Amino acid sequence: MNVKDKTKDNEKAREDLAKLCFRGDLELQPLENEKNGKPKASYTLTKSEAKLVCKWLKELRMPDGYASNLSRCANVEKENHSLDIEDSSGCIHIEFPIWLEKYVNEETNGVTNQDIIALPRSPASMAISWNMYFINGYKFHTEEWSKGRKTSNCGVHVKGLAEGGNTDFYGIIKHIFELDYFGLKHKILVFYCEWFDPTRNTGTKVHPQYKTVDIKMDKRYRPYDPFILAQNARQVYYVPYPKMCRDMRGWCAEITTKPRGRIEIDNIEDEVPYQSDGMLPALPNVEIEAISCLRDMS
Repeated sequence: MNVKDKTKDNEKAREDLAKLCFRGDLELQPLENEKNGKPKASYTLTKSEAKLVCKWLKELRMPDGYASNLSRCANVEKENHSLDIEDSSGCIHIEFPIWLEKYVNEETNGVTNQDIIALPRSPASMAISWNMYFINGYKFHTEEWSKGRKTSNCGVHVKGLAEGGNTDFYGIIKHIFELDYFGLKHKILVFYCEWFDPTRNTGTKVHPQYKTVDIKMDKRYRPYDPFILAQNARQVYYVPYPKMCRDMRGWCAEITTKPRGRIEIDNIEDEVPYQSDGMLPALPNVEIEAISCLRDMS
């Protein structure tokens, strides 16, 4: 950004450049007033471009605990705009519960596990709805709960099934429901999500070398497939590109966050000793909601 007294691209650096590099276009140029002129480098932002970058950073929202104070370092007002910086899973398909119920009820299959037997019976007709939930080392919010906040905790990523095989699904959490199955010891937590279009180069781009993922924010996955088990979710957030990147207008870069209280060793996720409870609820949004309403949400 070439901010005076803050950039390392000073006259001393340009003098060293003349001795060590072959960049005549960046070397100091003598002026008529016996002073030296410092040509601007190609990567130096103009004042308007610097203002766009600072404005972009000022509006950036990340999950709690992930550089949420970074936007305070963006100076948009001053003339010299500056930065003062000190397990794979599947989306739930309707065919699976039908198949599971038939399989469990067939005595010849010999299913005796009580948890598996309880699942095809469907959950109780009433469910608890949450605005916020702690699970997998993340703090998740619904999209509505995240509105107006300086951080965003509603982005989610899972491995899923689509035409052609396994697909990465990226989306936004719309609702969080806790289901109670008769005969099941533990309650089942599910996220009701709105998914972005996973189609390559239409709704999702993956860089061939760096494997970074970009999402087209106005493209949606149309099939009705909103539910995932919360235990299978990873948290992400979406970073819009600055306005100067005109070819990326409408696209956001997906950033995957690291779970708190967990470490990854050789791609194997493990819990650190002090985290004894992997599922901690927050206060519920609505005391009880009818589970039958879930079928109408699309």
